Amino acid sequence: MMTDILPGEPQPLVVSEMYCEYAVNPLGLDIARPRFSWVLASRRRNRRQSAYRICVSTSRENLRRDHGDKFDSGKVFSAQSVNVPYDGLMLSSGERCYWKVRCWDADGVAGPWSEPATFEMGLVQPGDWRGVWIGADPDVSAPLLRTEFSVPGNIRRARVYISGLGCYELYLNGGRVGDHVLDPASTDYDKRILYATYDVTEYLREGTNAIGVMLGAGFYCQPSEPDLTDVVHAYGDSPRLLMQMNIQSVDGDVLRVKTDETWRVSPGPILFNSVVGGEVYDARREQPGWAAAGFDDSRWSPAVVKESPGGVMESQLLPAIKVNRTLTPVSLAQPSPGKFVYDLGQCFGGWARLHVKGPRGTKITIQYGEYLEPGGLIDKRPYPGSQETNTYILKGEGEEIHEPRFTYHPVRYVQVEGHPGEPRLGDLEGRVVYSDVDLFGTFECSNPLLNRIHQNVEWTLTNQSFGLPLDCLHREKCAPLDPASVGGALYTRKHMPRFWTKWLRDIRLARKDGVLPDAAPSYRNLYPGGPHVCYLPLVWYVYQCYGDRRVLEEHYDGMKAWTDYLTSQAEDHLLVLGGLELCSDHMLPGKSPGEEEFMSSETPGAIIFTGCYYRNALLLGRIAEVLGRTRDAQNYANLAKKIADAFNREWFNEEKRRYVPESQTADLFPLALGIVPKGFEEDVIHHVVESIVREHDGHLHTGTIGTTAMVETLATNGLADVMFRAATVTSYPGWGYMVDQGATTIWESWGRFQPKNPRWRADSMMMWATIDRFLYNDLAGIAGPGFFGPDGVTPGFERFDIRPRIPEELHHAGASIRTVRGVISSRWRKDFSNRHSLILDVTVPVNSTASIHLPKLGGENCTVEESGTVIWKDHAFLDIAPGILAGREEPRTVVIEVGSGTYRFVISEDTHENPGDEA
Repeated sequence: MMTDILPGEPQPLVVSEMYCEYAVNPLGLDIARPRFSWVLASRRRNRRQSAYRICVSTSRENLRRDHGDKFDSGKVFSAQSVNVPYDGLMLSSGERCYWKVRCWDADGVAGPWSEPATFEMGLVQPGDWRGVWIGADPDVSAPLLRTEFSVPGNIRRARVYISGLGCYELYLNGGRVGDHVLDPASTDYDKRILYATYDVTEYLREGTNAIGVMLGAGFYCQPSEPDLTDVVHAYGDSPRLLMQMNIQSVDGDVLRVKTDETWRVSPGPILFNSVVGGEVYDARREQPGWAAAGFDDSRWSPAVVKESPGGVMESQLLPAIKVNRTLTPVSLAQPSPGKFVYDLGQCFGGWARLHVKGPRGTKITIQYGEYLEPGGLIDKRPYPGSQETNTYILKGEGEEIHEPRFTYHPVRYVQVEGHPGEPRLGDLEGRVVYSDVDLFGTFECSNPLLNRIHQNVEWTLTNQSFGLPLDCLHREKCAPLDPASVGGALYTRKHMPRFWTKWLRDIRLARKDGVLPDAAPSYRNLYPGGPHVCYLPLVWYVYQCYGDRRVLEEHYDGMKAWTDYLTSQAEDHLLVLGGLELCSDHMLPGKSPGEEEFMSSETPGAIIFTGCYYRNALLLGRIAEVLGRTRDAQNYANLAKKIADAFNREWFNEEKRRYVPESQTADLFPLALGIVPKGFEEDVIHHVVESIVREHDGHLHTGTIGTTAMVETLATNGLADVMFRAATVTSYPGWGYMVDQGATTIWESWGRFQPKNPRWRADSMMMWATIDRFLYNDLAGIAGPGFFGPDGVTPGFERFDIRPRIPEELHHAGASIRTVRGVISSRWRKDFSNRHSLILDVTVPVNSTASIHLPKLGGENCTVEESGTVIWKDHAFLDIAPGILAGREEPRTVVIEVGSGTYRFVISEDTHENPGDEA
């Protein structure tokens, strides 16, 4: 039996973090059986939970007395610490519950109770909504709505449940409530509508109170501007509001303030607003105090009762969009008389906040862009008409501060025209806006260029996170189901379960008779989407990362319907589908920057479609197996095999020992899928290396699908040095080239500009962000789920691999990620002063185990020490270190099985050979 590395008595398991539906103390749950998760901490190694007990109570006092009057699980013998479902008395609307958990370790020692946590229900039943939808006449762009109400003393708590379509700002007694912007997150409004819940107890006072709401168009009633946007599906003709405030007194009485025809409405200072077209704001039309009690609204009109948008009301559980950072400009120039251009130094999504003084009626135009003309002005060619333009008209009352409310822009440069004086550098700030997702996670290595590439990926992720994974910050403010873009976002290894589960529901609801659109929500109304849409791989990825079985259950019918639709379109298990080549290997590099092929002429779309069809069938069979649907599991496994066989019959040439037509993507994609005929894998890999190293001088020659496949494939096949070179080369094409050209994000195209294309490329897109998988998964070695390929983890990272693949040119690398079980980290450095040794520091969360793959550094034999103790020597495992469970030898690695804890391994090679690749 292992002994503890720490002296003294055994320490019990301590609950360090608690979550309900992946959130801390959430408000507004509308899930009948919410799920609990917790993270455990211990100073000892190899710690696992053997049992738990959850108590849920209606009061802190009951919880303190261990009285779970809503739910007491009793002692449950299970290691499950992720997504444990509530199984108590029915939860009612607005009910606030207190919960705690304690855990037992493998020796049966009980840990202490956790600190209390809470969750609170929203409006659970449709009948709980008492208000009606209200708004203004359709010609009012952004109406103001208000009402006053009286509140008795002795308030216990007050909650507002609100949805304003397309967007809203909420005010109580003159003060802004919350910090959400562009709220609620967009959906298919005729299917579901998100509402937010706010604790407004501290905003209210005894006596008369006032509530006010400003509405904007958002995607709900996006103005019809075909020259400005790809969005063609507007849901309603004008903004509308549904709101309810429940005020509970200490004696239990509930006062409800709700939207109805007694509210008053008026046009506001926003004359025009469009998600793409910008805003026109006339400060002269402001009405000071309009959201405060006592305001004279006698000239306002009665609110107009509006038709319901039709969708089911659903609580917005994903992190809200917020202003998360404020940037200071790095420079200010005047390239033309009266035209001032600020450089924020970074491409981001959001807007500018302008401080200005001037005469009443002065009209200032604020334009946004990602790049400049040679003369220094913003290049407007990508932004026709009023796109990415705001207008502000001064009221002339001292310093005025303006920032838009119901639009957002791609920002690097901000051009100000019509300024009444000469602006200063500090008069403008950049407001960085994105969904407030958990961005915990690090990557750092000895190569500054890779560090910069990683930083660019992180900026790109935030730029695409606006309640859904955007295609880009202008032109296509929608969420395509493109596998490369989604894979790029997933490969950043950020802990975003609420973001992804929200968007998966958007995808499920966007189906029409089993057919998926090209983007969800389906604002572009394009059906069917390409056969390569990423629905099934995303569901499987979420299940693996978060151990979320419910996501499999919720989407099973939709995934099956989509796969069966593809089967109906296949001929002899191949998806040829002429006319859909525009959905294949996107943005293949050309001979020089700007000559990219929009869709590859080298790799037929049928290869991509059929490969994705195979991936869908394979995953559906695995999902069916998890859910106990035995017949489906067998049927779809058989279907996957037939598709793979047909794929290889059609495109694999045994004589050439590779796929035809001959392209990097044609070879890499089946390698990533794992369908290369047995015995030919090395040959296919050889052709890939020949193409990259010799034909293209170390450069990739792949579009979006091939690049994603390459990132999943090269290092895992012993080619970390080849992948490292392709990532860091600073000549065209590649990520290093983007950085060398001044990129602060990941571009849409390998070449920034395409002069022959009337729709210039965006400076921020997720397609090439797939490179982060190489950084986290291969260089740092924290192995996660694959997107195209078979790599996986035990759901929720209960069991995973640490497998660093070490290029010769790199001297150290490390990363950390957050999982549902806690933080995983892996950091290594070469130590040439000690006979070519390698030092690897690893942290494994409590309730997880890991296989640590230690490279032999090019030799046949090595010695491994852990925290100063030799655990492997002369090809043999020495069972003498705490937390070390087992060891075995593979051709190029020594694999050490470990329990939870923090470890330091030192690998010393009995040779003077230089470190090389590790497979």
